[in-house]
Formats: sequence, structure tokens, C-alpha cells
Amino acid sequence: MIETSEVSSPDITVTPGGESFIFTLLGHLFLLSNEGGEAERLTFGPFFDARPTASPDGTKVAFQSGRDRSEGNIYVMDLDRREIAKLTSDSWADARGWLTNYREHHYSYDITFI
Repeated sequence: MIETSEVSSPDITVTPGGESFIFTLLGHLFLLSNEGGEAERLTFGPFFDARPTASPDGTKVAFQSGRDRSEGNIYVMDLDRREIAKLTSDSWADARGWLTNYREHHYSYDITFI
């Protein structure tokens, strides 16, 4: 259990219908019901996960992570199965939002010229 009264650089997204919140704390994603209670940790490991974005249908969350040792790529977690899939393979990508078909995620990326 983690007890805190403040965090630095918090990110938060609200699932459609406002049933729950997905937020960041200490570089990990957590899920919390809008009714309160104990937050469920969604991501683990020595990675820094940030900028969660809930899908419009509430079944997935996209987030930025350095779990591939990049500056950050976009990953998508299926919230029912808790499975994580890598969406981008860039030097740096930022989670922005979902397109209306619920399967595609819009993101921005950094172009590095060599």
C-alpha cells in the first residue's frame, strides 16, 4: 500500500461514463473506481509509464512508456485481460487520443534527422 498526499507530474484519464480513473503514480498506472476504495496497480517493472488515455469504449488504455529503452513509445493495455501491446516503434512518441473507431490511436512523434 502506498499512502501519499502529493505527487509530481501526475497524469489522469477518465473512462467513458466516468466509472473509473486511470492515473500515474511513481511511474506506474493505477485504476481507481469513481466510488473510491483501493487503487489497482496496472503496470509493473522498472519502467516509467505516463500519459494514459482511455479508449472511447473504455476497454483499453494507451500510454507512453520507456519499457523498450527508448525515450518513450506508445503501448496499449487491454483492461479486461491486462495484456500490453506495443503500438509504436519511434525514438519518442506521445499518447494523444483515440480515433472514433476505437481501434486506432492518434499520437505525435519526434523526427530525428541523422
